[in-house]
Amino acid sequence: MEEKKVNPSVSCRAAQGDAAVGVPDLPRLNILLVEDNAVNQTFALMILRRYGHRVKAVSDGRKAIEELCKASYDLVLMDIRMPGMSGDEAARSIRKADSGVLDPEIPIIAMTAHSTPEDVQSFMDAGMDGFIGKPMTWEMVLHAIRETLVRRERLPG
Repeated sequence: MEEKKVNPSVSCRAAQGDAAVGVPDLPRLNILLVEDNAVNQTFALMILRRYGHRVKAVSDGRKAIEELCKASYDLVLMDIRMPGMSGDEAARSIRKADSGVLDPEIPIIAMTAHSTPEDVQSFMDAGMDGFIGKPMTWEMVLHAIRETLVRRERLPG
């Protein structure tokens, strides 16, 4: 499997110049962030926007599904423990053929402090494609995004 080449004129590294050394080369992505904690949401928004990504944030799984029914995204970053509909419940719903979301195969990355091997396996069983443990660093977030998109052959270019 050959990796797609990224046009440097639209890559995050190109947008940030030398400040982004060590950052995976990613095209600008349209990302849905699903996070109920305001501090974690602010941190993730800051990281993702700093590297040129377009990000919409919602605070629970039900709102994520509603958003995915009306707008197209490249990726979902999904918290697990949220009030209302949890992240794993939302992922299961998104993956259903009759969910109404525009892309039921959208890559979904879990973000949580619950990181035992059993926890991670349960996220994958729910239909998630990757995992980021909290507390997160910007490197962890960007590398997990790239790894997931490459593995799923969904890296826009």
